[in-house]
Amino acid sequence: MRIEALKPILVRLPNRELHMKPGEPVNFPDDQGRQLLARIPEKVRVVLSNLQTWRDLAALSVGITQDSPRYWPMLDALTACVEAYKCNDWPAFWRAAEQAEVVTRSPSKVEGK
Repeated sequence: MRIEALKPILVRLPNRELHMKPGEPVNFPDDQGRQLLARIPEKVRVVLSNLQTWRDLAALSVGITQDSPRYWPMLDALTACVEAYKCNDWPAFWRAAEQAEVVTRSPSKVEGK
Protein backbone atom coordinates (compact mmCIF):
# COMPACT_ATOMS: atom_id res chain seq x y z
CA MET A 1 0.00 0.00 0.00
CA ARG A 2 1.38 3.39 -1.01
CA ILE A 3 0.92 6.07 1.67
CA GLU A 4 1.66 9.76 1.31
CA ALA A 5 2.01 12.31 4.11
CA LEU A 6 -0.25 15.36 3.88
CA LYS A 7 2.42 17.36 5.75
CA PRO A 8 5.97 16.48 6.86
CA ILE A 9 5.79 13.89 9.65
CA LEU A 10 7.97 11.44 11.51
CA VAL A 11 6.54 7.92 11.63
CA ARG A 12 7.90 5.51 14.21
CA LEU A 13 7.81 1.96 12.93
CA PRO A 14 8.77 -1.14 14.91
CA ASN A 15 12.20 -1.34 13.27
CA ARG A 16 12.91 2.28 12.22
CA GLU A 17 11.87 5.90 12.08
CA LEU A 18 10.66 7.26 8.77
CA HIS A 19 10.49 10.91 7.73
CA MET A 20 7.58 11.29 5.32
CA LYS A 21 6.91 14.30 3.10
CA PRO A 22 4.02 15.32 0.83
CA GLY A 23 4.54 14.21 -2.75
CA GLU A 24 6.81 11.31 -1.74
CA PRO A 25 4.65 8.19 -1.28
CA VAL A 26 6.09 5.28 0.68
CA ASN A 27 5.25 1.61 0.18
CA PHE A 28 3.98 -0.16 3.30
CA PRO A 29 2.77 -3.71 3.83
CA ASP A 30 -1.06 -3.59 3.72
CA ASP A 31 -1.55 -4.33 7.42
CA GLN A 32 1.01 -1.70 8.46
CA GLY A 33 -0.49 0.85 6.05
CA ARG A 34 -3.99 0.27 7.43
CA GLN A 35 -2.71 0.73 10.99
CA LEU A 36 -1.03 3.99 10.01
CA LEU A 37 -4.19 5.24 8.29
CA ALA A 38 -6.30 4.35 11.32
CA ARG A 39 -3.84 6.00 13.72
CA ILE A 40 -3.29 9.32 11.90
CA PRO A 41 -5.88 9.71 9.11
CA GLU A 42 -5.60 13.50 9.21
CA LYS A 43 -1.88 13.33 8.36
CA VAL A 44 -1.66 10.63 5.65
CA ARG A 45 -3.57 9.29 2.67
CA VAL A 46 -3.48 6.28 0.38
CA VAL A 47 -2.08 6.86 -3.09
CA LEU A 48 -3.92 4.74 -5.64
CA SER A 49 -1.64 5.57 -8.54
CA ASN A 50 -2.39 2.44 -10.55
CA LEU A 51 -5.95 2.04 -9.27
CA GLN A 52 -5.29 -1.62 -8.49
CA THR A 53 -7.52 -1.43 -5.42
CA TRP A 54 -10.40 -0.06 -7.52
CA ARG A 55 -9.86 -2.80 -10.10
CA ASP A 56 -9.97 -5.41 -7.35
CA LEU A 57 -13.24 -3.94 -6.09
CA ALA A 58 -14.70 -3.85 -9.60
CA ALA A 59 -13.70 -7.49 -10.12
CA LEU A 60 -15.78 -8.46 -7.08
CA SER A 61 -18.93 -7.28 -8.82
CA VAL A 62 -18.41 -9.18 -12.08
CA GLY A 63 -21.48 -11.27 -12.87
CA ILE A 64 -23.75 -9.52 -10.38
CA THR A 65 -26.70 -8.25 -12.39
CA GLN A 66 -29.55 -5.98 -11.38
CA ASP A 67 -31.87 -8.92 -10.83
CA SER A 68 -29.39 -10.60 -8.46
CA PRO A 69 -30.08 -10.46 -4.71
CA ARG A 70 -26.42 -9.42 -4.36
CA TYR A 71 -26.84 -6.33 -6.53
CA TRP A 72 -28.01 -3.81 -3.91
CA PRO A 73 -25.65 -4.97 -1.12
CA MET A 74 -22.73 -4.77 -3.59
CA LEU A 75 -23.82 -1.35 -4.84
CA ASP A 76 -24.10 -0.13 -1.23
CA ALA A 77 -20.60 -1.42 -0.39
CA LEU A 78 -19.01 0.14 -3.50
CA THR A 79 -20.82 3.44 -2.89
CA ALA A 80 -19.52 3.43 0.69
CA CYS A 81 -15.98 2.90 -0.69
CA VAL A 82 -16.34 5.91 -2.97
CA GLU A 83 -17.74 8.14 -0.21
CA ALA A 84 -15.02 7.11 2.24
CA TYR A 85 -12.35 7.74 -0.41
CA LYS A 86 -13.70 11.24 -1.05
CA CYS A 87 -13.54 11.97 2.69
CA ASN A 88 -10.08 10.41 3.12
CA ASP A 89 -11.68 8.07 5.68
CA TRP A 90 -9.54 4.97 5.18
CA PRO A 91 -10.88 2.89 8.04
CA ALA A 92 -14.37 3.32 6.53
CA PHE A 93 -13.00 2.57 3.05
CA TRP A 94 -11.49 -0.75 4.16
CA ARG A 95 -14.64 -1.71 6.11
CA ALA A 96 -16.72 -1.09 2.97
CA ALA A 97 -14.24 -3.03 0.82
CA GLU A 98 -14.47 -5.94 3.25
CA GLN A 99 -18.26 -5.76 3.04
CA ALA A 100 -18.02 -6.02 -0.75
CA GLU A 101 -15.94 -9.17 -0.30
CA VAL A 102 -18.55 -10.58 2.10
CA VAL A 103 -21.26 -10.01 -0.52
CA THR A 104 -19.32 -12.08 -3.08
CA ARG A 105 -18.86 -14.93 -0.62
CA SER A 106 -22.47 -14.95 0.56
CA PRO A 107 -24.98 -17.44 -0.80
CA SER A 108 -27.18 -16.17 -3.60
CA LYS A 109 -29.92 -15.34 -1.11
CA VAL A 110 -28.74 -12.18 0.65
CA GLU A 111 -30.57 -10.53 3.52
CA GLY A 112 -31.32 -6.85 3.20
CA LYS A 113 -32.64 -5.00 0.18
